[in-house]
Amino acid sequence: MFHLGKNILICIVGVLIILSPTGSNADIIYLRGNEQIEGTIIKETDEEVFIDVGVGTISFNKSEIEKVKKKSGEATAEGKKVITLPSTYIERLFTQVRTLKEKRREAIQDKIDCRDLFKQFAFYNQRYLTFTRVLDDLHIKAQERHVVGDLTKYNSLVIQMNTFRAKRVNLIIEAQKTFEERISKEKSLFNTIQDIFSLQYRFNEKFLDIKEKHIAQEDKYYYKELEKETQHFTQDFKLLEVPYTEIEQGTLVKVLLNNTITASFIIDVNVPITMISREVALILNVSNYMPLGTIDFSHINIPLGEAEPAFLDSIQMDKVRMNNVTTLIMNTLPYYGVDGVLGISFFKHCIIRIDEKKKQLILYEFIPS
Repeated sequence: MFHLGKNILICIVGVLIILSPTGSNADIIYLRGNEQIEGTIIKETDEEVFIDVGVGTISFNKSEIEKVKKKSGEATAEGKKVITLPSTYIERLFTQVRTLKEKRREAIQDKIDCRDLFKQFAFYNQRYLTFTRVLDDLHIKAQERHVVGDLTKYNSLVIQMNTFRAKRVNLIIEAQKTFEERISKEKSLFNTIQDIFSLQYRFNEKFLDIKEKHIAQEDKYYYKELEKETQHFTQDFKLLEVPYTEIEQGTLVKVLLNNTITASFIIDVNVPITMISREVALILNVSNYMPLGTIDFSHINIPLGEAEPAFLDSIQMDKVRMNNVTTLIMNTLPYYGVDGVLGISFFKHCIIRIDEKKKQLILYEFIPS
């Protein structure tokens, strides 16, 4: 192999191109000024492209190059590599987008279901209060009829009272089912949001990788279509940072309960429900109104035995606030010396990461528009 002056070689190459048909297997360098050189690219650096034109090797600065077409189908434009996306790669990205959209719909529906289950529970509670007031009224009237010896009216009132007591029992049973269903739905929502965040992270990595490359013209259409597809969920997560304290038992945070008292809670997203101590419940005067008593959660994979269910009006951890939080009132908490445990029922909308250096919880809250 030998080297000739660039101008002489370009002239020779020009003559050869005129005398011979264009080689379909040749690499082509398109120079600024409408000149083109065919041959075999043997080397490429950050600044130059070297091409063997058969009678010698010639190099061009990338600033001289408009674009390069390689026989392999790859091309470069202004010295930057242009890639052609494989159809399988594009299809995988569209499949990931479809999966993300389906998971997103599932999460939004779970959020709606959680809200509706609380409304259902509140409805049962209101009916229970109404039946209790009716029973109190019937009880007073029954006593009056008993005192005056009107046994016919008294017996009629007793039958009505028994009817309303049975209705109250049925309401309690339905309320228990609703409470348990809400716990399961919150766990489902939490898991779905973890999946969404993971899928979105992996998709964004691949999508941004394409953006940083120079893709072939025919693939730009697919890129734009992917961009359109993803626009509606790119802002689904809001970033929040919350300070915490590390103690022997785990991550400790301060929370405001029902806008009333500040308490110390351990974070544990391995438990599906938030828990508070009996002492805190008494201070807050937390009441279900209807005496649900205890519910056995073992059949829905909550290894806590029996506990008294409740809803807290609100729990606020720094900037993160959740209303109507599903809660268990515990005589003995799984952690010693704290007021409660923040479980999935509080973090059901969130992804949690820990920055140990800054002692901050990094939260990504799912807030689809």
